[in-house]
Amino acid sequence: EHLVVLRDPRAIPAARRLCPQARVHLWVHDLIAPGSKRGRRLAAAAALLRDLDATIICVSDFQRHGVQATLRRRLGPGLVRTKTIYNPIDDELAPDGSPVDPCKLVFFSSPNKGLAFTLDVFRAVRRRMPDMRLLVANPGYKHWRPVSIDGVEWLGPLPHERVLAHVRTALCTFCLNFVIPETFGLVFAESKALGTPVLAHACGAADEVLADVRQTLPVTAAHRAYEATA
Repeated sequence: EHLVVLRDPRAIPAARRLCPQARVHLWVHDLIAPGSKRGRRLAAAAALLRDLDATIICVSDFQRHGVQATLRRRLGPGLVRTKTIYNPIDDELAPDGSPVDPCKLVFFSSPNKGLAFTLDVFRAVRRRMPDMRLLVANPGYKHWRPVSIDGVEWLGPLPHERVLAHVRTALCTFCLNFVIPETFGLVFAESKALGTPVLAHACGAADEVLADVRQTLPVTAAHRAYEATA
């Protein structure tokens, strides 16, 4: 009765031939904005989505606003249905009394999502607080060559349970990312569930998921200048 196509609307015609009577849902997970590669792909499929009375499912309101802006450019407002369904996390995630290491920060995200800036900030932190450590894990789908930085521990890809164990005992999840906005930010949601604070930029869905202005930093013109020269 329902056909769910993940991410790429170009797969809809072939999938539709298999299930011609099903209601079509396009479930998007990636950043989509007018003029971007994914935005152009979605715009090209806009008329098909309208004609099929399809629903586009987004993982945050932030992402949904980008989707709506992309569709509005092609079709006008309100001609394709959109809705937000947040990514799920394990219902069992909760604080468990693990001791917190006040010198431990963690960056557990794709390295292209702000790791270069996070490392620069950590160097400044170490100048004031030389006992601080930053643990960096990489999910593995983006290559990053580890470099020797005092206090930085490169963990590589980790099983999910080890990621959660590190987050539980960290002072905070330290993900300073204004380069590629998170469409949801699973590490934010899981950290929040575990009772571990997050320090992130007010960018993408971070404000929406964390819902705490004490855990987000404004993105300034200086940050944009840094991004342009990185």
